[in-house]
Formats: sequence, structure tokens, C-alpha cells
Amino acid sequence: YGYSTNEGHYTERSGSLVGGVSNDKTSITVALDYHQHDAIYMDKRPYTNPIYGTYSSPGVIDIYDNTTGDDIFYVLKPGLNAPAVVPGGQTIDQLVASGQYVQTPDDTVFQRLNLSKGQTLIQYLKRYSAMANFEHKIFGDHLTGFGDILAARTSTWSQLNAQPVVPYLLDPWVTVNVFGYDSYPPPAGTNYVPASAATNPFNTNWLDQGQATPESNPGYGDGSGYAVAVRNRFIEHPRVYQNDSDLFRVTGGLRGDINEDLHWEAGTTLNRATLHYTNPGVLNTIALNDALQNGTINPFAIQQAAGAFDGVVGTAFVNELSTLNSFDFKFTGTPFELPAGKLGFAVGASYTRETLSADPDSGSLPNSSGTTTGWANATTFQAFNAERDVGAYFGEVSAPITSAKQNIPGFYSTNVDFAIRYDKYNGKVGSSTTPQVNLSWLPVNEELKLRGSWGKSFLAPQLASLYGPISSGASNSINYTTLGGVNKTKVQFQATGGSNPDLKPTKAKAWSTGFVYTPKFLKGFTASIDYSQIEQTDIVSVVPQATIVQDVELKGTASPYASLVRFNSPNGGVVTGTGQISSHSTQSVFLINNLVNLAGTKVNSTDINLGYKWNTDSVGKFEVNSTWTWYNSYKLQLIPTEQYYDYAGQSSTNAGTVPKWRTYTNLDWSFKGLEAVVGVTYVQGVTDVTDGGANSAGFVHVPSFTAFDVALSYDLGHLSANKWLDGLKVTIGANNVFNKMPPLSPLAFSDTNADIGTYGGAVGRLLYVNASYKF
Repeated sequence: YGYSTNEGHYTERSGSLVGGVSNDKTSITVALDYHQHDAIYMDKRPYTNPIYGTYSSPGVIDIYDNTTGDDIFYVLKPGLNAPAVVPGGQTIDQLVASGQYVQTPDDTVFQRLNLSKGQTLIQYLKRYSAMANFEHKIFGDHLTGFGDILAARTSTWSQLNAQPVVPYLLDPWVTVNVFGYDSYPPPAGTNYVPASAATNPFNTNWLDQGQATPESNPGYGDGSGYAVAVRNRFIEHPRVYQNDSDLFRVTGGLRGDINEDLHWEAGTTLNRATLHYTNPGVLNTIALNDALQNGTINPFAIQQAAGAFDGVVGTAFVNELSTLNSFDFKFTGTPFELPAGKLGFAVGASYTRETLSADPDSGSLPNSSGTTTGWANATTFQAFNAERDVGAYFGEVSAPITSAKQNIPGFYSTNVDFAIRYDKYNGKVGSSTTPQVNLSWLPVNEELKLRGSWGKSFLAPQLASLYGPISSGASNSINYTTLGGVNKTKVQFQATGGSNPDLKPTKAKAWSTGFVYTPKFLKGFTASIDYSQIEQTDIVSVVPQATIVQDVELKGTASPYASLVRFNSPNGGVVTGTGQISSHSTQSVFLINNLVNLAGTKVNSTDINLGYKWNTDSVGKFEVNSTWTWYNSYKLQLIPTEQYYDYAGQSSTNAGTVPKWRTYTNLDWSFKGLEAVVGVTYVQGVTDVTDGGANSAGFVHVPSFTAFDVALSYDLGHLSANKWLDGLKVTIGANNVFNKMPPLSPLAFSDTNADIGTYGGAVGRLLYVNASYKF
């Protein structure tokens, strides 16, 4: 049991029970496991409270002048719930003059609603699992049966603030000539307030700017008219994301010995996983539009009448099923003796059948333009059903070249391992042959071991990445600079993303070299250093949304990402020049962000491990271990037309946080049943460069991070007081003793202001007690 001393009452609870029985022929082990931890809301941590990221809050309107290009925000005067509606309507100037609306700067509107109170930083989790495995000797070691059964249930939930609602005030002229729709009313799925609605405070003639004839290029702002976006958010109805999953796995097989040097094994595994996803808090588009038209919901108002959301707020869901069934066979042995020892080998083959399907509710299905018609501005989800077969063959040889018994100077012991694997996927993924070579060399004795490896690898795209759904919804919070030099922070656009059936496998090649040193003159000391270079190509990922926005805003059609931006819908107008993202309403900018094969990474790193153990009769046993990771370089290339950029020592949207070096050191002391441990994590400071690469900006220093963990244990068996206490061990401890919070990196991590993953999570100080009992 553990709990955090910070706000939010975060707790962790876990328990397990493992037991078994065996005799000369049969052994059975059963394990039960339980784990649960609470959610943490953003307002409970100082680096995410306050956090701003929206222009959509109750009482805000956004008016875009199609003639001048001016985009101005107005906010209801404090004390008012909604603007007054008078016969014939009013202009915005009249509403300002009468004291109902106040013209407000963009950044003030943006910081009007603190989102931290309605959004989780860590999701809630509860997991139960049970496992049983067995082994039975049918004919001694010549034939043995084995298997296991696993069942697990996991439930999670997280929360976002209520859905932003941005209906436009429309009449026939504005619909066709300002927004470019074919006719009035706009297509199904569009949230709008008809100018004839009883809640509309504006004059229709002002809205049209007196125009009655079509523009030459509707929807592209070459004429007149006002686009009035009514920005709101029904705060009392947050969006909740619930996942309930069940996993069931059965494994069984036979293995045996042909003789003492040759062995075989055959087995099969059946996996079945189901996921029931529900999303309470979404808004029914048809019901919302009906409520906007008949006045049940007043989008200009801060508070709505009782019962206004009946039938409007609903729950989206998706049911998913995944199966993975496989059969494998391997043959291993040490068939003959070489001068330095026995040759070892392994050969084998496997066949795997994988399926994945999903069935969403009808409201989550996308329309022909890629947006949802059922749930307003919510994430869409396509139904799909995919499958594939995978065949694989492998072989490995381990050959001792020299050994101590040969007494060859400089070659005390030398060993070479060579492995090769062939994978064949049906469909477009294709096949690959990947080799691996490992070399170990002890030149003088067992004190110093030199080692090296070289190999290639192949990673097929996941089935969901190839054939899964395309979804649409809000983008990440994005920081960018407009063509005019204005810094925009935490802006959200519309976005689509998901699978790509044309994905290619990710490929890599790597080599490493290093040594392990255990000197006899310093008993208990061990040192190892490994240097490695890894190069990956065709990595399956998405171009960071912030990179798309910044590059297209400044370069227009010259940007390699220009095709990834559309206006008004995912299939709408294309980019024709620079500065067009900032000149459109955020709700009309769509980022096309499907999975693609990015160019690659080149990582050059060094790993260092130091350890020392020493015993004393008077004060006990001591052990110290220290692990260091150093990035000599961490180069990333987003797309093949871009050069590689080094992200080592930086924090960025493109690559996350890549400290030049980080360490973990622990000191362990034990004496007569008492054990104490102190651990220290250190992460070197980095520079926040916003997106990174070609769009590096900001250059904010992110300080180093140091956190201490302590634990104290006692094994009650050392008391010899009672046989029932002999197997009991109790530990009390504290993780992150000094409650060190992640350092701020607000440009690269605009959603949370800090990289929680790199710096030990969001919990902060966690006090815990652990008890284990063996009998």
C-alpha cells in the first residue's frame, strides 16, 4: 500500500498470492495478482495548475471579417448570462456599446478557462489476473507435457474537459458564400445556429454585410460577410474515457530428449483479448442542432436551463476483438565436440494467425468528409475487420573457438554465435531475412571479457496500423509562430489520423562493442562499458502536428507537409500560400495526420555499469551499483527530404526529452535481517527547443533533475520468536523523498508543461509499506 503526500489523495494498492505443489513427475504453480491506483487531476500538481489551452469557454464569440481578414474575440460582460435579443437584432458594435460584450485580446480569452480541474494527469487503473502453469513428465525426460493458462481483466478511466462547442451563426448567404457549402442548411454533422433562432442577438443584414449575390470564389474570403463562431463548453459534462479489457491465453506443448545432446519442443498458444471502450460526455449532433435551433440550448449563454441537455449528452462506444494463435517447433542440441568445446545449435519454425476487429456505435462512424455526423466534434471511429498470417524460420549456431584448456596466449576463451531468421507476412508487408553475430573474447583470464555484436532487424507494422480505423477529432495543443511573427500558444485545430495500408516494415542495423571487468585484486568489483550505434529506417509514426502547422504557416506550398493541411473538412480546400493557417478559424483547419514511414534515427550511445560488494563481520554487507547512459548523438530525420538533426541534450515535440546523460545509483546495506536501500536518479538538464529540428525555437533551459528513494526492511525470521513469523518480511519506504517535481518544459510539452515520463511520473513523493510472507 502506498500513498502520495501531495494533493489528490493518490494511493496504490496491490497484492499477490503464489503457490504450488510438485512431486517427481508433476508440478503445478498458481498465481493471483491484483493492482489498483487512483487517478490524479491536473489541478493537483503545481506544474499543470493552472493550464490553459482553449478559446472555447462559456460567453465567448469569435467574429471573422471576410472582407478585412480581422479575427476578433468578444466576451460577455461579467454578471450577464446571455446577450439580450431585440427585434431585428443588433450589430456587434451595438452590443459592445450597450455593455453586453467586451472586445478581448486573444491571449486573454485563451487564459480565461483553467482546464486543470477537469482533466486527469494519470488515469485510474484496476487489474486482476490469475495464472496457472503445469509440467508433467510422461516418459521421464524423454517426453514432458507443459502448459499455462492466464486470465486478466483490466479497467481504466481518464477524463478530459467538456467537449468544445463551436457552432457558427449561419443564414443562406453566409453558408454558401463565406463557408463555401453547396446550399443551406449545411451538410449533416455541421454544428450551426440558424440566424432565425430565438437566441441569436445579431442582425441578419449585418451578418451578410448587405450582400445578396454570390461571390466569385465562395469560401475563400474574396468578398464580404461575417463568420460568427459561438464558442462554448458545457463544463458540467466532461468527457470520460473508459476501457474494460479481458485477456485469456492458453499455452500447451510437448518437449523431449532424443539423447543427452539433442532436444526438441513443440507448442501452441491461443490468445483472445476483448476491449469495451465507452466515452460518456459526448454530444449528439442531431439533438444538439435541434436544441440550438429551437432555443432549448442557448450557445451564447454561460448557464443553461435545467433539462437543456436531456437527450443531447450521450455515450459513444467501441467493441474490439483481437486474437493471436501460433504454433512453433524447435530442435536444439550440442551434437559434437570441437577442440574448444561443444558446438551448440538451434533451428525452428513458427506459424501465427492474427485477427483484429472493431465495431463502434453508429454515432462514431465518419461521414464521407471524414468527420462524425453522430457525435458533435467527437473522435470518429471506423468499423474494421483485419487478419494476417505470419510464417517464420530461424537457425542459430554457437561455436567455441578457443578455451582455457587449449592454453593459447591472448585467447583464453573465444566464442562466436551466429543467428539468422526469415519472416514472411502475407499482404504488402512482405518478407525479411535478418542476421545476427555475437562475439565474446577473454584474452587472459576470466577477469576481462571483451564482447561485440552486429545485426539487422525487421519490425512489421501492427495490424491496427495497417488496417485499423481512421479517426477524426481535436488536434494536440500546438505552439506556433504566425507569418506575421505573432506567437500562438496551445492552439487546437481539427485533425484526422489512423491506419495506412501502404506502410512498410521498420528496418534497423546495429552494432555494439564493450567489455566486462571483474578484477581479482578488488574482490566484489564489476565494471562494464558498452558502446553502440543503431540506425533505424522507415519508422512507423506520424509527423508531429506542431511541425506540420509551423512549416506550412511559414512556407505554404513550399512545405513538404502542405498536402497534410485542408480547410473546412478533411477533403476540403488545399493550401495555396503562406500564412493561411493563422488566417483561418482553428475550427476550419484540418491536419491530415495518418501513420507514415518516417525516415529514421541514428543513435550513438554509451552504457556504463559499476558495482561493488563488500562484507564485514561487524556491520554487515554493503553493495553499491551505478548505471549511466550517455547519448553521444541522437539524430532524427522526420521525412526523407529533410536532413538529420541531433536532438541529444534537447527537449522537443519531435523527439521528446533526450538528456545527454542520466544515472541511477543505489546503495544497499544488510545486517542480521535488517536491510536499507538508498537510490538516486539524476537526469542532466536539457534545452527546450519547441518542435526541434528545422523549426527549433524558444531555447528555454530545462534544469537537471535529482530524486532520492529510500527503503528499510526487516525479516522477522531473524527474531526466532515464533515459527509463524519466520517467513514474514516488512518494508517501509519512500519514493522521491524530497517530492521533486518534473522540471518545466512548456514549449515541447504544451499539454502538461513538463515531460512526466522522463522524470519519474506525476505522483511525486510516495510513502509505502510492503509485507511479504512465505511458508
